[in-house]
Amino acid sequence: HGKNYSQKTEVFCGEHGNSEPEIAALTHFIKNENIKILFMLHNAGQDVQGNKNALSQKIAHLYAEKAGFRFVNEEEWKTLGQTGTSKEWCELHNIAQIEVEGSTRWGCDWNRQKRAIETVLTALNSGLH
Repeated sequence: HGKNYSQKTEVFCGEHGNSEPEIAALTHFIKNENIKILFMLHNAGQDVQGNKNALSQKIAHLYAEKAGFRFVNEEEWKTLGQTGTSKEWCELHNIAQIEVEGSTRWGCDWNRQKRAIETVLTALNSGLH
């Protein structure tokens, strides 16, 4: 979809999950390095969502609050009708996944994002579970 969701383009996303070489490389890396928390950074939504992992929900709430973004809960996410997402893959592999939709498509909101990232890292270092 385009920015205003009226522009639609058919997008090929591979024959099946993990069939694209860049995704296969990423999932291989995540598994081999035993990654436990995965941040997916996108743009132009001003919201944050986590997967069903309890730590993910805590991080997503904290990040949204600090960045001034909207928190998207599980029920709202389901209404989007998305399938085959990193959120689902991470749930299957017990990885806390946080998806951040930044505040601008073409500009930079680094200062907002930086404060949120620092807050989350501090909380994790202090024992957030």
